[in-house]
Amino acid sequence: MDLLIPAIAPGLKAPPEQTLEKENIRFEVINLTPEARLSCWVIGDPAQLLGDRFREEDCRSVAFSNSSFGLGLGAFGSSFADCAGRFGEFLAVCGAVTYLPADGTNVPDYMLAAGNFIPEIEVLYSILCEGDFQRVVHFECKDASRAAKLGEIVEGCLEIAEAEALGIVMIAESAGLIGAALRRSPAIRR
Repeated sequence: MDLLIPAIAPGLKAPPEQTLEKENIRFEVINLTPEARLSCWVIGDPAQLLGDRFREEDCRSVAFSNSSFGLGLGAFGSSFADCAGRFGEFLAVCGAVTYLPADGTNVPDYMLAAGNFIPEIEVLYSILCEGDFQRVVHFECKDASRAAKLGEIVEGCLEIAEAEALGIVMIAESAGLIGAALRRSPAIRR
């Protein structure tokens, strides 16, 4: 599996080694570590969201180092019991973990890796990926009056990677992404 990061990497000033143009998007590619690979796995079963069936045995503590990323359902705390009323959506990228507690506060929380500290989150289900970055891919619209479509970005990344599957971490501005959040933790019994 190939890993691409269509993002601006701070301090990376190397000229692009490859360019690709697709419809309204121009991609510039910088190769980092060609032999790098990404390992991904799934923890838990998202189908358990239906009917509030998560139990203590479904919870595990997961640490997110600088070489990992993931998303799913979790909470900051020390155990299932500690987190039961707060499990919500989380996102983790390169040592930064943020989540939105489903406790009615609508106030996100976060942790950042620093020194020897690696953030951990109690996870009910998640997709987790770990590995080194193979490429950095910068992209921009050729015509600024037309927005890039997420599908076009993914198609371009697949073509650059010459792969059937890949992991993408993207820093981008969005004008039309709609999200949803849990209103109640799925670990609370009705």
